[in-house]
Amino acid sequence: MENIRQSCIYNLNTQDLDPYWKYMMTFSDTCADINNPLFDEKCSKNVMAATGIDENKVKECMEKLIKNQGKIEDDTKVFREKKVYKVPEILLNGIKYKVIIFFL
Repeated sequence: MENIRQSCIYNLNTQDLDPYWKYMMTFSDTCADINNPLFDEKCSKNVMAATGIDENKVKECMEKLIKNQGKIEDDTKVFREKKVYKVPEILLNGIKYKVIIFFL
């Protein structure tokens, strides 16, 4: 669910990505501590409050994305058509994060 939440936070603030990056950094420091990971909704809500992100807008966005899973199917179709096989990854604070995409 956190990946959907982060996607919504990004999409709600495309004109000014500062709130998104503040959330990502604070989430990483607070909720994704390698020694004590807290990938839960409560931690995320605390981070949204601390970074000034409207939790209700994020929740609405998440509900829409979950109801409309066609977007995910559309993305998968584009990946297949464009022959995208590389797994996207990001290096954050020395830790490599990968997004794994499965094609059925």
